Amino acid sequence: MKQVTLETLHCTTTEDLIGSDTCRLEIFADGELECSLRRDLDNGDDWSLGTSILFEQEVNVRLFDEDGVLPGDDDDALGIISIAPVDTSLVSGTFNEDGAEYELTYQVIDRSDLGSVDRVELELQAFEASTAGGVWT
Repeated sequence: MKQVTLETLHCTTTEDLIGSDTCRLEIFADGELECSLRRDLDNGDDWSLGTSILFEQEVNVRLFDEDGVLPGDDDDALGIISIAPVDTSLVSGTFNEDGAEYELTYQVIDRSDLGSVDRVELELQAFEASTAGGVWT
């Protein structure tokens, strides 16, 4: 088992000509959507992600600029970064579709110390510690 930690997303150039991009990161581990994160970013902005994901085969991180509900103006796909289960120090990947330029920094570590039961317990602990809003109060 491996663990990727997404460190930061840096915006060099937004896709939008005026103002910030409404960024949406979709994170897929082994083909399953793990989470979706949102934040507005403008030229020069950094987003501290601090998000860790466990996986076996591959993590795909997709970046979109959300354009809202205007007819004929779909969200803009800014790219995909595929992360393999190779132990790495801090590395980066680039999203550069549709005129935008973003850089994602991340690192992958080995987590063979976690068994299948430990992974479930780890996910439960992360859920209990989360401060994210939900459907229940």
